[in-house]
Amino acid sequence: MVDADTQSRLVRAAAPVIDDLAEQLADAEVGLLLADRQQQIVLRRFSALAVGRALDSVAAVPGAVYSEQYSGTNAIATVFETGRGEFVVGEEHYLDRLQRFRCYGHPIRHPITGTLEGVLDITGIAQDSQGVLRALVVTATRAIEGQLLLSSPTSHVRLLAAYQARAARSRHVVLGIGHDIVLANGRASAWVGESAAAELRELCRLGPEDKNREWTTTVSTDIDEAPAEARLIPVDGAPGSFVVEIFVMGALPIPRGGSAVAPPARESGNSRRLSPLEAAEVQLISESMERHKGNKSHVAEELGMGRSTLYRRMRTLGLRY
Repeated sequence: MVDADTQSRLVRAAAPVIDDLAEQLADAEVGLLLADRQQQIVLRRFSALAVGRALDSVAAVPGAVYSEQYSGTNAIATVFETGRGEFVVGEEHYLDRLQRFRCYGHPIRHPITGTLEGVLDITGIAQDSQGVLRALVVTATRAIEGQLLLSSPTSHVRLLAAYQARAARSRHVVLGIGHDIVLANGRASAWVGESAAAELRELCRLGPEDKNREWTTTVSTDIDEAPAEARLIPVDGAPGSFVVEIFVMGALPIPRGGSAVAPPARESGNSRRLSPLEAAEVQLISESMERHKGNKSHVAEELGMGRSTLYRRMRTLGLRY
């Protein structure tokens, strides 16, 4: 075991988010573990002493490495293997000593580069709702990713903002290209492969003599090598960075958003006192409902539960819908 880097960019971004989540779950028998790219635990939070003792008993402490090589299937190593959120419950753990735990791990990806920066794991020793724990961790990882964005180089942030603004209103292929970064919308994956992307990077590097003006050129795509017109737009405040819009046939229409809907509120006659976990669940559902403008199918998908389960939880929690 080696000392954990408790001052890394990941820890600095994650610590306030995890501390806030730990406060919401103060009376729940769960622990929160943050692992970095090396699958090493770099931060740990818990409130119940029983949870702390249980984690100590399996060496789930800062500095410990929970990789597949050393500990087999667990909610940290498995996420690094699959690249997606994973439940690992009871006997699904490879090591016998871990089989008392119910865990969910979720990947933390850098919002600009998409690289896997770490995993946030919530580990319980009680029969808490898996769906609720998953939703809480997913929300926390998004907040951590937001903090990582804030700590990114200014040129990357400006490129991302310009890229997102163009992609949101364009029906065509859109990319963001910087010195050491390429961003692409969903349409780009079908039209721009490695060879076309390399051509675009070279165009951005060479370009016209005046790198501060927009220009149009012709580029090849990876669909039958068909040529297409491309507009290269320099990004203000990010020298050498460009938003590239490629005009291709068959572009999809821009999705239109719905009207705003007020988030759900608790029924006026419902005075039952909520547990800390239930209170956190109410906040989570309310925020998701507001984000998705009341679309319960989208809310259920984001929270990792079926629509009928969402309705049942809303009834149990006294939320109007």
